[in-house]
Amino acid sequence: HAIGAGITLVEPQLVRAEISRAVRVVPEPGAFVPRAIVVCRGIGIEIWEHNLPEPWAEIQEAADAQGADPTLVAWVRAAQSLLLLRDGDFGASAHMRAQAVAAFEVSGNRRQACTQRMNEGAAQMLVGRYAFAEQQLREASAAAESLGLRQTAAWALHNLGFVLHRQGNHAEGLELERTALARDVEQQNLILRFVSHLYLAEMLFDGGSLELARAEAEAAVGLSALRPQGRGQAHAWAARIHAALGAGSDAVRFAEIAMVELDEHGNEGSDSVFHLALAESLDAVGRHEEATAAARLGAHKLSETADKIKDPEWRQSFLENVPEHAALLARAFPG
Repeated sequence: HAIGAGITLVEPQLVRAEISRAVRVVPEPGAFVPRAIVVCRGIGIEIWEHNLPEPWAEIQEAADAQGADPTLVAWVRAAQSLLLLRDGDFGASAHMRAQAVAAFEVSGNRRQACTQRMNEGAAQMLVGRYAFAEQQLREASAAAESLGLRQTAAWALHNLGFVLHRQGNHAEGLELERTALARDVEQQNLILRFVSHLYLAEMLFDGGSLELARAEAEAAVGLSALRPQGRGQAHAWAARIHAALGAGSDAVRFAEIAMVELDEHGNEGSDSVFHLALAESLDAVGRHEEATAAARLGAHKLSETADKIKDPEWRQSFLENVPEHAALLARAFPG
């Protein structure tokens, strides 16, 4: 109950305290699965960054055993997907999300199956498989609306607008994203407002509406303290937009902040836009050799991330279908 209340009220310290306390308690007979779920929820909200709790190895082993409880399997697969995402293995993370969806459906938990389907769509976005992501997000959006899952419905709508844009449906993508933003304002959801402004900045930049993109990026930067792992990305996009507008000094300032944030807080996805933003910003002030060096460092890291994706079709999609990745490679190795 404390976990649910903490998430609903956006009280991460309460959630962390209750989960940490529960994990330290030796479970009563028959309480293994509930305790395992608590650990998985803790992984989901990033209580433990690198040192996972001692029960985690035992929990994974139990989930892999023949005839394992479907509820246990579902929660473990969801947690494993997130850990793979943090490690930069985007392909394996997406595959694990699909397993989580299937396991939640077997266990009869329609609400979590819906949420994980939305997460699977988001994972497919990261590897540039936008058509498949659209399918998952449409299904998740419809299910979330019927089940009354407001948060899941909101996230699905945000991501759906973005994937439509990335497939060339710019007008409908913008319409959905602006609809999502209006809902966020009505519901006073500041974190999702941040996400909306960031997505709108990216979409308007791609569409060539640079002044509108700048306004959205500045709004995202203003809200970014609410989401530390997204703060750097907001600054990176602000840098790209200012560089395209010819405001080189401002672009460099935003890009340098983005790199500091990347070092301190990491990022929710590929790091390529950070390196691309730095290269474009340095180009904008005439520091072309430094820009090339920044782009090539980013391209090297992008290649390392792509090498983790085992499926060759997915790896190609990751490198070619995600515009920031293609642009970074083109800047690093022109011609």
